Amino acid sequence: MKHRDGLSHDLDGVRSADKPSRLVPRPDFAGMDRREFARRAAVLGIGVPSLASFIAACGGDSGGSTATTGGTSGGGGGGNLPKTAVVTQLGPVLSLDPDGVGELNKPSQTAFLSGYDGLTLFRLPLDEAETTDLLAEGAAGLVVPRLAESWETAKGGKLYRFNLQADVVSEYGNTMTADDVVWSVEKCFANEASGAFVLGVIGSVPGPEAVKAVDDLVVEFSLSKPSDWILLALGWHIGGGLVIHDSTEIKKHVTKKDPYGSKWLSRNIAGFGPYKITENDPSGNKLTFEARDDYWGEPPTLKNVVQQSVPEEGSRLQLLLTGQSVMSFQMSPSQLDKVEESNTAKVERVATAVTTTFLPLTFEGAWGDPEVRQAIAKVI
Repeated sequence: MKHRDGLSHDLDGVRSADKPSRLVPRPDFAGMDRREFARRAAVLGIGVPSLASFIAACGGDSGGSTATTGGTSGGGGGGNLPKTAVVTQLGPVLSLDPDGVGELNKPSQTAFLSGYDGLTLFRLPLDEAETTDLLAEGAAGLVVPRLAESWETAKGGKLYRFNLQADVVSEYGNTMTADDVVWSVEKCFANEASGAFVLGVIGSVPGPEAVKAVDDLVVEFSLSKPSDWILLALGWHIGGGLVIHDSTEIKKHVTKKDPYGSKWLSRNIAGFGPYKITENDPSGNKLTFEARDDYWGEPPTLKNVVQQSVPEEGSRLQLLLTGQSVMSFQMSPSQLDKVEESNTAKVERVATAVTTTFLPLTFEGAWGDPEVRQAIAKVI
């Protein structure tokens, strides 16, 4: 297939779904130990190990603990799976637009990530030995191919060429091309979303002009400096990152004042992910998802999923313990204790690199007592 620009590049390295993770160059992660990686992740404001739980739970809590019923831990695999699985959240979905007001809202993330895929997927196993081995491989060891089936480097690591999966269609029947990737990058930067920060600061992508379609299934990213962190930036789908949109469908809903269809996307999903929405309550309190039969990847374990907003913590607990829901997020320690005492549900705990800091800028009154300050530090 002829490239659109008629040019070719000398390639430095290659990565594909059926080849070992060996990418040259890999300057940033080489030699970084687990503690240093966790430290950098904490600076970025997200617990890296929690990403694995988020992915396993089809987009759940970003750290801490999740309560699940025994047969459907993490949203799939094993047990007697219900025909329709109910997942409860603390609040409603604010927006289904990955670059919109719900980009950092957990219920919104859970919802829109069910319908979108990215070029890569960031993973970090919970097994420490396996994680250490992956860290030794650089960023390539921490991602797996998704909509990009393979990638190559050129220009000493300043250019990344991604080869896209063929015959990937959205629920609207439109086939994914490199133009969808370019448009998705443009949308991300134009909306000044968190994904633009992730792409620019972490991925070293200077702007949308640095991304171009070479042909229908090849897209190139020109970086401001050699860095394999671009692979992480493209797979970082929580609180920012790049998901690929069906631009053909979205362009039917754009206006001069809304060139990227944000209003329509706040209520609809137009991606290449495993689920489609069959019901969307206007309040955002209840969404129903159905697994797509024409999904390009491995079909989801759960065919039908209902995401329900249940603000009352006690109600979420009772729904879980009585088997009316299969998963609940953002529960308090005392509620988690009750789950662990039960025979019907269990707690999935995931380590996180996120830290919480409480800084009282006064020594007046009780704050001047060292024991009080030490007690608060222990609680945090």
